[in-house]
Formats: sequence, structure tokens, C-alpha cells
Amino acid sequence: MSEQPVVADDIEDAAATWLWRSRSPEWNDAAQAELDAWLNRSERHAAAFWRLEAVWERAGRVTALRTSRPQQGEAAPYRKWLGWGAAATIVLAVVAFAAVRPGLQAGGAQTFSTAVGGRATIRLADGSRIELNTDTAITANITAQSRTLELKKGEALFKVKHDAARPFVVLAAGHKIVDIGTTFSVRTGKDSLKVTLVEGRARLESDSAAVQPHSTELTPGEVVVATATSMSISRMATGEMNDALAWKRGQLVFRHIALADAAKELNRYNRTKLVIGQDIAALRINGTFEADSVEAFARMAQYAMRLRVEKTGNEIRLDR
Repeated sequence: MSEQPVVADDIEDAAATWLWRSRSPEWNDAAQAELDAWLNRSERHAAAFWRLEAVWERAGRVTALRTSRPQQGEAAPYRKWLGWGAAATIVLAVVAFAAVRPGLQAGGAQTFSTAVGGRATIRLADGSRIELNTDTAITANITAQSRTLELKKGEALFKVKHDAARPFVVLAAGHKIVDIGTTFSVRTGKDSLKVTLVEGRARLESDSAAVQPHSTELTPGEVVVATATSMSISRMATGEMNDALAWKRGQLVFRHIALADAAKELNRYNRTKLVIGQDIAALRINGTFEADSVEAFARMAQYAMRLRVEKTGNEIRLDR
């Protein structure tokens, strides 16, 4: 391909328009031939298109209940993102660090934690494994007689090697989860605790004078949300379970979720926070996103929903 004099902003506008058109139902062989000719006209054309296409693919193709296409002659919104940094930077977003700690031996309490956006895996000497999600802290006290872990904050997945002689107990938010040979996740909230049983069996019961006495034994696919005064149980399908645990591979999966709720979840993983305008908070989206790609999410939401995006310091505001 030969290099031609071109203007950067015009290239980005054209690349975004081509990308949008190529995703439409009206795309045909003639349009593809036009695109191929445009790509072959300049290396810069091809580079701009491939960067934006990579962002689109990585961000999970955000969709909204109500979306609209750019009008004829209207610049596609991709240009507005580019002041935040090259699209290639988004594509190469840093994957959350996943450290594997050595086997945890018996002998006193040890504390482990992750930063915002971080992940870590702790392997116990007995073969059990604990995967810590973003902004999580846990204390483990392993002795010859017992295995007790306290989830002080955050979220963790426990894959337990069952040992009837040495109970495996997780303490969190005034409750305790007792393993009966299982894999389960635990997430603490401001005033609640959420336990999801992936496989096996586990028992949840209150463990504090400040918590109303209650208990339940979970079966695979069940999710229990407990507070100081209540406990509710629901069932999750296998696909929903896989989506809920997507954080293990550094991703978040949203299925017809309100934009405000998606932003709240993304904010758990990023120091740059999304702020959603009240008039768009209920818009619903679908997609799979890198947990640490808050800027890519904002850009795709802008593109799909025709939103206005403003970045100030450590905040990105989405609005009409």
C-alpha cells in the first residue's frame, strides 16, 4: 500500500463511519469493495480502521434498547474519544494482575489483599484454592484442627478440598459458611452478604449476636443474600453462573442491565469512576467488557446510545 497525504481527524471520522456501516444489515459486496479500496488507499486508513474495529470487538458490542445511526454527513462519535488517547492504548488495556501465592501452611493467621482492579489466587497446602477479586481482603487461620478464613471485604471464590476432620469455615458480615465439599463464591456489600454455590454443598448460618438467627443449606445453582434481619434464596442458571464468575478472567458480562447498575459494577474495578446522568440511568445494555476498561465502556456506550461524554480528573460522566 502506498502512503498518501492525509489528515488524521478526517481518517478517524471516515474509519468510524466505515465501521458503523459494516455492522449494518444493509452491508453488501459492493460496500465491502468500497471499504477495501479505501483501506488500500493508505496505511493510515487501514491502521485507523483496525484500531477502531479492535476496540469494538474488545468492548463487547454494547447494545441499547434504543440506538440510532449517524445521520448522513454527521461525523461518527468515535472522534470524540480520541482526545483521551489512541484507540490502540485501549486495546492494550492492562489485564488485572493475577498473582498465585505459594501453598498456605498451618501456623498462625495470614492476611491477603488485592487493590482496586487486582486479582490474586491463594493455594492452600491441602489443595484448596481461593481466588480474590478486586479490592478484597481476607485473613486465613490454618491449623492442624481447622481451616478458618475471614472475608473482611470484597469478593472471593473458594474451591475447597473437603476434609471432615478439618472443617473449612468462611466468616463474613456476621455469618459463616461451612463447607460440605464444594465450590462457592462470597461477596460482601455495605449491609449484606451474597453467597453463590457453584457445586457441592455448603451451609450458611448467622454467627453474630447482631444478626438475627437464620441458616440454610445450599445446593448447586442457589444464591443466598443475607442481611442482619433477613435471608432470601434464588436459583441461577448455568449460563448466569458463568457470567457472574467472569471476573475470574478479568471480564464483566452484562445482560439487559440498567446503565447505572453496569457503571456501579465497573466502578468496583477502576479508580476512574463512571457517573451516569439521571435521565439515562435506566437505559439497558448488553455486552462483555474487560473489567478494567472503563474508558472503552464509556466510548462504546457513547457510540451505541448517542450519549455525551465528559472526562474530568478521575470521573467520566455520561449524559444526553
